[in-house]
Amino acid sequence: MDKLNTVSYDQFIDIPSLDSSAKIIFSEKVYNYLKKLIQETKFTEAEKGCYIVGRKSTSEKGKLCFYFDFYSSKFNTVDGNYVDGAVEPSDDNITELINELEKYDASGINACVMHFHTHNLNGIYSAYFDQDFGVYATMKHRLKCNVLGLLAAPHKELKNETFEISAVIAEYPKIVENRGCANFYLIPNLYYCKGGSIMQIGTYPKNNVSPKTDVTEISRRDRFVQNYREWRGSEMVSGLGKNPITMLPIVDKNVGYIDVNNSLVFSDENLSLEVPTLTSNTNRIGL
Repeated sequence: MDKLNTVSYDQFIDIPSLDSSAKIIFSEKVYNYLKKLIQETKFTEAEKGCYIVGRKSTSEKGKLCFYFDFYSSKFNTVDGNYVDGAVEPSDDNITELINELEKYDASGINACVMHFHTHNLNGIYSAYFDQDFGVYATMKHRLKCNVLGLLAAPHKELKNETFEISAVIAEYPKIVENRGCANFYLIPNLYYCKGGSIMQIGTYPKNNVSPKTDVTEISRRDRFVQNYREWRGSEMVSGLGKNPITMLPIVDKNVGYIDVNNSLVFSDENLSLEVPTLTSNTNRIGL
């Protein structure tokens, strides 16, 4: 990965939301692994990351969700502009990803690939670097499937006491001035499975603006994010740790359950989502 040196966007304000009802749901194992990598970042001050793989489901009402239940081993931590300030997939990570995608091909199911990484407390750490968007746009070009990015970043003021979690999806990729670019959309509704329950990661209204570098790419025709502020972002933040507004712990909310047919049921929305099952996967949804 190129050294990460410019920040042009606040993902919660500058990146338009995909759909107010679109959801990302992590299996229990995947979410526990993500939390483990976040904890490692806190204690080692080194960025961590991995690939996550899942699939898309659309309800009869047209509601969209992405369900993820596979994770790769950890990316290598490398030096970016700062010591331990970037991640880089290893050959083993790429092999793990290819093997999982082959399972999807064998099952006739379109895979969704998510690139997850954390930020440490070096430099401007609360937002995606521009080059992060470039990585996702390039993955979209190469993989020809749904590609998402997931970032867990320390809060601007509370630092490691609160990690903000945000997810973006790359759409309509194209090459502009030899650069991989795309439209990006924020998916603000993040959930995970816990036992037989569906939990929503706790949220709070965004209460600050993420810093940007002195030099930004917003005026460039070949900017990575082609639809900058196409419409209003969600301005709602999912997080782990302390709510920066109330200074109380962020509380996750029980919003539904996994029924006997392996469907994801969101009680308050009267919504049931069926997730396609891989032929090689005999586990229940949620595990």
